[in-house]
Amino acid sequence: MKASLRYLHFPDVDSPEENLPSVPDHLPIPMQAMIGPRDSEGEESFEFIVCTPRWIETKVGELKHLFGRHLLIVDRYDYVTIARAIEGLCNIHDAPDWPSLASRLGEYGAWEFHEP
Repeated sequence: MKASLRYLHFPDVDSPEENLPSVPDHLPIPMQAMIGPRDSEGEESFEFIVCTPRWIETKVGELKHLFGRHLLIVDRYDYVTIARAIEGLCNIHDAPDWPSLASRLGEYGAWEFHEP
């Protein structure tokens, strides 16, 4: 079984395909990737923080540390690059069933049904 990206949702950005952040190479932006099984209906949310190396450098400078789980690091905000990254993630993983595949994807983005 393979996964398919249905759509991306940026809760803090209107029209993410068109609106650029004011400083596109220095950002953290929350994002939900809605992903489901490639050959059937349905989707589930995987949450990421889209950020840049410049933002990471600033945060580490302020805090002296930074944990990195569920980050998608890009050189600058570009909707197409972000979408391709998530599509690539969907394409490289497979599993015998959706729970196994979703769990594997949940190692990259916070899966809404993750059980600790």
